[in-house]
Amino acid sequence: MTIEEKKLSDIIEKIERGGVFYHIRGTKITEILKNIAFTINLPDSLSPETLAASMIEREEVMTTAIGDGISLPHPRNTLISDVKDERIAVCYLEEPVPLDAPDAKFVYVMFVVLSSSLGNHLQILSQLTYLFQQKEIQDVLKDKPDMESLVSAIRKVK
Repeated sequence: MTIEEKKLSDIIEKIERGGVFYHIRGTKITEILKNIAFTINLPDSLSPETLAASMIEREEVMTTAIGDGISLPHPRNTLISDVKDERIAVCYLEEPVPLDAPDAKFVYVMFVVLSSSLGNHLQILSQLTYLFQQKEIQDVLKDKPDMESLVSAIRKVK
């Protein structure tokens, strides 16, 4: 297994741990992030209230929208300490929303990143950014794939 394949395998593992969720409601970022925090799979050590407050605090600093309808919300500070609790929750919004993305496209999917350290967090963001640059991943995401289809698409990335 190459280093790149290992990195993609790690991303897949984190997505499988985090889950894929649909119909997240909200018209404002604070409402959306609260709904996400109370919907996704969280480690026992993290409450939805704490996660929502930290993601909202982070979003107030600067948007986590990166373009192409994708956003990467995450807590402002590390909220988990165990690498086994790291996860990425994929959340498809009920309706796309404007979040000041660099390309001005409305956000329709959020990849919520929970990491156990700053180093791991930066590595996860880098790996996700690489994935989102791949046209085949952009195309698959627009279809709001289930876990199996998303993982299959990621495995095909070179």
